[in-house]
Amino acid sequence: MSRDLVTATSHTEGVEMRAPSNNDAGSIRPNVDDSELEQFLMDLENGIVGWESDQDPEYPPNFTPTRKWFITGLLSTQAFMTPFASSIIAPAISYIAKDFGIPDITKSAMPVSIFLLGYAVGPLFLSPLSEIYGRRIIMMVSTLAFCLFLVGCALSPSIELLIFFRFMCGVGGSASQTVGGAVIADLFPVAERGNAMTVWILGPILGPSLAPLTGGFIAETIGWRWANWITLIPTSVLLVVMVFVYPETRHEVLIQHKTAKLAKTLDRPDLCSCYAEAGEKAAKRSSIILSGLIRPLKLLFSSAIIMAMSLYVSFVYGCLYLLFNTIPMVFGGSYNWSAGISGVVYLALLFGYLVGLWAFSLLSDKTVRHMTEANGGIYEAEMRLPFCIYFAALLPISFFWFRGHLAAYPNLYRRCIFPICRQCPCCLLGDEEHSCRIPPFGRARNV
Repeated sequence: MSRDLVTATSHTEGVEMRAPSNNDAGSIRPNVDDSELEQFLMDLENGIVGWESDQDPEYPPNFTPTRKWFITGLLSTQAFMTPFASSIIAPAISYIAKDFGIPDITKSAMPVSIFLLGYAVGPLFLSPLSEIYGRRIIMMVSTLAFCLFLVGCALSPSIELLIFFRFMCGVGGSASQTVGGAVIADLFPVAERGNAMTVWILGPILGPSLAPLTGGFIAETIGWRWANWITLIPTSVLLVVMVFVYPETRHEVLIQHKTAKLAKTLDRPDLCSCYAEAGEKAAKRSSIILSGLIRPLKLLFSSAIIMAMSLYVSFVYGCLYLLFNTIPMVFGGSYNWSAGISGVVYLALLFGYLVGLWAFSLLSDKTVRHMTEANGGIYEAEMRLPFCIYFAALLPISFFWFRGHLAAYPNLYRRCIFPICRQCPCCLLGDEEHSCRIPPFGRARNV
């Protein structure tokens, strides 16, 4: 799951940070802050189309606070619905196996885990497409596809089709995680981005933990297929609202549209966007898409630290969805809990996630400030990694606890301690990994 919150919540006062490189083959020019806006103002005498002034109301950071926070709320809601869909059928694995006559419980659990593969594939082309065509159209089309494939999930006549439609749901839903953080960056200057990222990240935090609680009761009352319909209804309403009120926010695309309009109105084909490099034409769309496809592999194999962190965090989140699949089996099979009551255990995951997020925000910046002072006031992204060591140890301990001690404690509260301890390092490790990766690698946040 995407976690751009890390960049936003890590306001390290008095810290000198390395400026990210502007050399990004997947984009014409990076977005800029208000302090640099004067470089991108209108200059028709020289054939340059830009913003009217630093107070231009069409410039996304100049949107009214009410409008910006409304857009942020829409993004957070959308970022809630797609992870919600990823785990809502987790408690219904046994019902799916019974419905399709599948004796192999592993195969019946695939619709839950295959969603993550769609999350991995979608950003490879959705992210570069959002740089070409803008955030709005990509968010609309991907959300529409997400809704259509939810219908396919609800009507699937076989487990194979259900797995396929769940994969495609992951592809369509990945835009809310990949493009959503970029929209926040479009709307808010760096100094104001923290609170917005905090609101946005609540969606991915709450979604996968609350969904199994809902899905368990749905599966045992009106059937597991209704989990898809109930996810579809609010997502469709959200899509309709976004069609009417969701604006384009990518700066370069807004100026490209403005350039095309003025060139036609003024009959001046020589006009060019202020974001285009001097003397150069905008990068070809095919090259931008190709760059977006190659960039993740290039980062993965050219940087040892990216390779190591990616493999480890992938393992951590694989364990997380393994836990999503095993909780119904353990608490339903060993303790004879119903699917609905077993879903209550997922609230412990949510609590553990919030505890980890609180610990990260409380301790991470303090650790970085201390190490920065010891380094002569220069911030290094790797300074966040030592903080992971202490909490990484909690991950294997929690699984040994789950295997060796859960059966020995019939008390409900002790049973739920494991998911809390399990999810706390999951949150911390993911947040720290993103915190280390984003400053030196810029758009790697979308990888």
